[in-house]
Amino acid sequence: MVKLTINDKLVEVPEGTTILQAARQEGIKIPTLCYYEAVKPYGGCRLCVVEVTAGPRTSLTASCSYPVAEGIKVQTDTPKVLRARRLVIDLLWSRSPDLPILKSIALDLGLTAPTFPVGDSECILCDLCTRVCNELEGLGVIGMQGRGSKREVLTPFGELADVCQECGACGFVCPTAWIHEVAKIQAPCTLTCPAGINVQGYVQLVNQGKDKEAVKLIMERLPLPGTLGRICPHPCEEECRRQSVDEPVAICNLKRFAADQVDLKELGLEKAAPRPEKVAIVGGGPAGLSCAYHLARAGYKPTIFEALPVLGGMLKVGIPDYRLPHKVLQQEIDNILSLGVEVKYNTAMGRDFTLQSLKEDGFQAVFLGIGCHVGMKLGIPGEEADGVMQGVDFLRKHTLKEPFTLGKHVAVIGGGNVAIDVACTSLRLGSKVTIVYRRSREEMPAFEHEVEQAMCEGVEPLYLTAPVSVKTGADGKVTGLECQKMALGEPDKSGRRRPVPVEGSNFILDVDMIIPAIGQRANTSIFEGTGLEITKWSTIEVDETTFETNLPGVFAAGDVQTGPWIAVGAIGDGEKAAVSIDRFLRRLDQKEGRIKKRKRHHRPKAFPVGGVVHPRAEMPTLPPEYTCSCFDEIATGFTQESARAEATRCLNCYSDCLEKLGAPGTSAVYKAPSEVVVKKLKERSAYDNPADEATVSAILNKYRDERGNMLPVLLGINRTFNYLPRSALEHVADELHLPMADILRVATFYNAFSLVPRGKYIVSVCLGTGCFVKGSPRLLERLERELKIKSGGTTEDMLFSLEPVRCIGCCALAPAVRINEDTFGRLNPDNIPKILKGYTE
Repeated sequence: MVKLTINDKLVEVPEGTTILQAARQEGIKIPTLCYYEAVKPYGGCRLCVVEVTAGPRTSLTASCSYPVAEGIKVQTDTPKVLRARRLVIDLLWSRSPDLPILKSIALDLGLTAPTFPVGDSECILCDLCTRVCNELEGLGVIGMQGRGSKREVLTPFGELADVCQECGACGFVCPTAWIHEVAKIQAPCTLTCPAGINVQGYVQLVNQGKDKEAVKLIMERLPLPGTLGRICPHPCEEECRRQSVDEPVAICNLKRFAADQVDLKELGLEKAAPRPEKVAIVGGGPAGLSCAYHLARAGYKPTIFEALPVLGGMLKVGIPDYRLPHKVLQQEIDNILSLGVEVKYNTAMGRDFTLQSLKEDGFQAVFLGIGCHVGMKLGIPGEEADGVMQGVDFLRKHTLKEPFTLGKHVAVIGGGNVAIDVACTSLRLGSKVTIVYRRSREEMPAFEHEVEQAMCEGVEPLYLTAPVSVKTGADGKVTGLECQKMALGEPDKSGRRRPVPVEGSNFILDVDMIIPAIGQRANTSIFEGTGLEITKWSTIEVDETTFETNLPGVFAAGDVQTGPWIAVGAIGDGEKAAVSIDRFLRRLDQKEGRIKKRKRHHRPKAFPVGGVVHPRAEMPTLPPEYTCSCFDEIATGFTQESARAEATRCLNCYSDCLEKLGAPGTSAVYKAPSEVVVKKLKERSAYDNPADEATVSAILNKYRDERGNMLPVLLGINRTFNYLPRSALEHVADELHLPMADILRVATFYNAFSLVPRGKYIVSVCLGTGCFVKGSPRLLERLERELKIKSGGTTEDMLFSLEPVRCIGCCALAPAVRINEDTFGRLNPDNIPKILKGYTE
């Protein structure tokens, strides 16, 4: 350890620490612009200058690059230091007079206006973006060019644009957010969403209690928020950076929560001026509904031709009520129709009309979205017998209440979501159900929670089992299913191990009904003779940018174009097709400004994340013993409290929310409030105890006149209540004129804070690299056993809370545990009971 003096205060820090790091450790404010801890400092902006009055070098120096030495003395606010900082900020402010961050620092240093304003650039040439891109990411797609007043950042273009991974690291470190706007960086969740929804934006709006605004933002791209909030497989969550801390944000569940709070009739969606052209939508599934919705908002009055007596496609006739209540879907369909969309039910392509007849009827553009409603055959003897019914046919007949005979013992063949839906529906209708799947449970493509629910309800699985033939009686009806045991061999093209038959393992499964659910395809035979180009996979060939087929004015999207895929993908492609149809009818270039494919998001190697583990909110559900006998919705939805708490877990990557409430940048010591957020919150959460409001007000008054007062205010509140109540955070946002996004970013970053009530003693287990390799996971396991709680939990007597954290700054004592202000190092699991005993006696 090294001892030095900063502003006449003795400080002790590890060797290798810089003066800036030592000062920040002691809460001493030194402004910076070009400093970022993950890259090697070089003192470029000189704003962090301090005066070393005793030591090897006594002079003004950049504190970010000056390593501490034994016995040195440092002053951070002498007249000489302040003059140097004023000169630096004056030069920067003169070049960029409109940047709030520079104005804030300048006012802090006593300047009221730039001395010689000469420019209007939003780039302050801090060089952070280029250094992060080169040193941390190793991409080298951003650089500096020019000299003197002509020096500027060279952003990706041409070949370099293809090298850029859209990781967003440059946008994160930029203190003015300029590079973010130039590079148009999107958060990974938004970039991954097939429908292009501003995911981060609506999560932040839910966090702020603005559910109506959140739904309006979702519905800019997605007309079925409540529906998709229940059934979407949420690929966005797979790319959520929160999983670097603990688990992804429950994005899909938050979408459902927001949709459930809002009456769609009150949204007042905007529509363009009416257009005269006629557009036909063939198929009223997710792709067709999406295309119709966006065309209607663009001023058209499209007509949907639907073969079934209902709209919704597989959303309606392929997903049971217990997963997606039909009332929810119907309300959202009715909202689409209210925009002026017409519907012709029970009207099928090839039977009631053709592409040619649509043209003759005056339709100038046609969208094909007929979906995949034909079940794949098993290819085994006897599958045409009475008692064999395709899974998609079974679900459709059940939904539409068409007559059919259900067996007493049903074998469902397949391992996807359709198979699980068929099995659970049959179970609810009174059958004994067995799922026959040729691979293991681990390789089932169905959602894991759906599989678990089915098993809990009583569905019996037969894994590593394949159907061989259907057995029938003299009357031709099913009496059994001959099966064969399988073993897993080498992986196939899907990455799953190929099932190999086990000789001599055949057996008969006694069933009276067999429901294959191994996949679906589109019925493209209805397009024979039209000249429409069909692929070898029985899908429609389209241009991958415009979704136009080989027939001018005919477009296609959804499962009929991709093959069976996810609903959010069909909705996203339906929206893109609507854009193309609008351009086609306006005689505009359909491809201008549109890219063929979006690059997969690259995760920055050194993207900073918060240090506190906050477990993901679990979706509450009805018990299996109840749900197995009815069609009530299993998932009951988040409460207001759990939804807001879950939304606070969002790291708000790049601060790209709808209202751009975050102040520019993240590197500066002080951020000016945006004009948007100076307004008070319209409604604040009420305090549980009215006296608590006075307590928080007293803490606010204590620090109100200090610059950078957010952190000490939050520390005071956390110290008083032992956590940060939501009502107190909203109170702070109001009084300090700060966006909730900024406050929550700080509240979720520091180990000292918690957003949920905690025990008297906070037990922090360090899971940093040093402690982890020396056994901290074993300490965590022992603490869980001793306290009888899981990580992130609190004991019933509110005495202890157990919180694994990324680092507690005691690497030399690894493995270490901290209880409030007490640190215990070099521990083994057997030390834990004795340590805890010291706090219970």
